[in-house]
Amino acid sequence: MRSSLLAASALLALSLPAAAEEFQFAPDDSPLYLRLSTGASFLFLPEVNSFGGVTDTAPYFFIANPDESYAMKAAGFGGAATLGVNLDEAGVDFLSASRFEGTVHGYSVSDRDSRTILGGPGAYYDVIGVQGFLVSGVTSPGDPVLFHVKGEAEQIAGDMMLLWDYGPDSGLGRFTFGLGATGGYSAASYDASYPEDEPGFHTIEKARTNFVGPQASIDFALPLAERTTLYLGAKVAGLYMDGDLDARNTNGGATVQQTRDSENWFAVQGTLSAGIEFDLWGAAVAKIGAEGTYLSGAPQIENPQADPGTFVNANYYGTSQLGHDGAWSGQVMVSVSFALFGP
Repeated sequence: MRSSLLAASALLALSLPAAAEEFQFAPDDSPLYLRLSTGASFLFLPEVNSFGGVTDTAPYFFIANPDESYAMKAAGFGGAATLGVNLDEAGVDFLSASRFEGTVHGYSVSDRDSRTILGGPGAYYDVIGVQGFLVSGVTSPGDPVLFHVKGEAEQIAGDMMLLWDYGPDSGLGRFTFGLGATGGYSAASYDASYPEDEPGFHTIEKARTNFVGPQASIDFALPLAERTTLYLGAKVAGLYMDGDLDARNTNGGATVQQTRDSENWFAVQGTLSAGIEFDLWGAAVAKIGAEGTYLSGAPQIENPQADPGTFVNANYYGTSQLGHDGAWSGQVMVSVSFALFGP
């Protein structure tokens, strides 16, 4: 009996250091803190349905609709900077919140794609312009067309969040609830070219979007050891999106056709995240984390297309226009938090 009690006491003692420790991260120990993050960003945008290519066996009689659809799958650099105020440590009572954080974050990514389009025997390859009319024939009968697309995207955004911490000294974990707002600017640009046949010809399109809306979050922090904490989080935002499109065909740098479109819509954005934080020294900590985001209404460019056996005219096919569809993005980030002032 005595040995059983001793074994149980030993197991309890081994479990106490991780369970009883306070969370070892900078916001708990400083009224003002700074968090800097950097890492890789990934973006998967909606498909651009066509860049306007068709083939024909007689002037303007089309027998095929070449597959020129392109969906940007881009990778690049991302970063963020957060300035936080620990309201408890600063002695400020605002809606009983624990902390306030303001964050500026963004990314810049790029992607390149090439493919060969084959026309039928004796077929010409023609390009439908962004206004729905043919621009030119860019290949001789039966020759393949080497089709290039360069895609680039960027975003700069800001968040303002009030945070409420519950159970910060509990070994069972701590929940943090957040309410606030997010907003920013994003852009996606596409440059399609046919350099082997007509070096000066490009279809250049750029979709720009401003967005703003309320945001809510929930995070769970679990101490794994005296200096290590596991974080799991979820965030959702309702966004008003205001977008515009500039689409043009150029030849030798000169604009041949050009059209613009503007749209506004509502979208929902959801994010799941996970990370592990390590106490470095004093009131400085490092965190390794990853997150994935789904946006229900990312901008999508819809270009004119020609059906087999038809003629091209702007009244039937219309012009390039702006729509929207779902998109995914992700980040793998390393961050360091510093206490700007001591307790």
